[in-house]
Amino acid sequence: MNVCLLDLSKAFDKMNHSALFIKLMDRSIPVHVLCVLKNWFAMCLSCVKWGSATSRFYELKTGVKQGGILSPYLFSIFIDDLVKHVDKANVGCKIRKICTVIFLYADDVILLAPSVSACKYWSTFVLLNSNF
Repeated sequence: MNVCLLDLSKAFDKMNHSALFIKLMDRSIPVHVLCVLKNWFAMCLSCVKWGSATSRFYELKTGVKQGGILSPYLFSIFIDDLVKHVDKANVGCKIRKICTVIFLYADDVILLAPSVSACKYWSTFVLLNSNF
């Protein structure tokens, strides 16, 4: 068994809001929930502090808050199509007769593969298709 550990660094910061809303609509999320999320994203502001100086606040156009309660769930929905594609290929390692390829926790990914070349293929595939 070969294992590849990926940290999709900055994935939470780069998640496209429009793409997320399309995925939420595809899951038939109620309109009032989408409106709440839209307003929540619209109110996300940030600034830069350097020493004692602070910049003006600016709107965040991508990403979800690090440490936000909803952030891991929203990220999971965002990346779910990629996970389904990897899982559907059925080219992982057998654990109790179940083909296992990918494990996720927030923006950390573990890929299992029967060979080094399969591990390289899936890690490249994940990195190129994660839309960040």
